[in-house]
Amino acid sequence: MNPLRPVVNWNIVGGCNYRCSYCVQKHANGVGGPDDARLDAGLDTLCALPGSWEIKISGGEPFLLKRLPEVAARLAAAGHKVSILTNLSPSLAVIERFVNAAGERLRTFSCSLHIEQVSVEEFLAKAMADPLSPAPLPRGGEGRILSRWSAGDGKTQHAPLPCFAGYLYSRVYVDGRVFFCCEHIEVGHVDETDFGTVWLAPTYDALRQRLHNGQGFPGCARCGKHDMNFVAAEQLAMLMNTTA
Repeated sequence: MNPLRPVVNWNIVGGCNYRCSYCVQKHANGVGGPDDARLDAGLDTLCALPGSWEIKISGGEPFLLKRLPEVAARLAAAGHKVSILTNLSPSLAVIERFVNAAGERLRTFSCSLHIEQVSVEEFLAKAMADPLSPAPLPRGGEGRILSRWSAGDGKTQHAPLPCFAGYLYSRVYVDGRVFFCCEHIEVGHVDETDFGTVWLAPTYDALRQRLHNGQGFPGCARCGKHDMNFVAAEQLAMLMNTTA
C-alpha cells in the first residue's frame, strides 16, 4: 500500500490573462503576483516541509509568473512532487521550460479549456504536442456514490465522508493567506507564522474534527477532491485491517 501524500495547493498568482464570464474565482480583480521576497519566503516554507509533499500550483494563471520554472526546480530539489493547473495559454517553449525544471518530480499537468478564449481544436493541438504528449492523461472520476451529510445551515449536501482535506490538503494564496480548503476558510498567514505552526494549530484541528463529525459546509456539495477522499478512506481501511 502506498503511503498517503500530503498536499499543498499554492495559488501562486491571483491574476489571469483570461476574462471568462463564468469564472467563479473572479480573477479580473485578483492580486497580480508575489514580489521576489514574498515568493522566496513561500518557497523556503514549502521546501522546508518534512517528507515528500505534492505542491499543486494554480492561480489565476500560474504561467504569468516568470520565475515559475525556478519554483518547480526548487520544489523538486526539495523532494516534493510538483503539479500545475493552467489554461494552457503560454507558448510550448514556456511550458517546456517548466516541465524540464520539474523533471521526474512532475506529477500532474492539468489543463482547463475555456471556449470563450480558445477553440477546441487549438486547445487540443497544443495539449497533444510535445512536451505534453508523453504525459499520461489524468485519471477521471470513478463515478462513486457520494455520502450525504448536513451542512452548517442545516441543509443536506452531497459530499464524501469522512473528509481528509485537513490532513492531505491546504491552500496558500499569493498574498500569504492560508485556507483550509476550497471553501475559503482562512486559518492563518505565512507572513505571521510558519506553515507548520498553522497546520498544527488548534483552529485547524477544530475544522478537521468538524468535518469528521459530519458537519460540512455549503461548498462541500461542489468539492473537487472526491477522489482524494475515497482513496484516503480505502487506504485507511486497509491499514486498519492490517493492524487489527
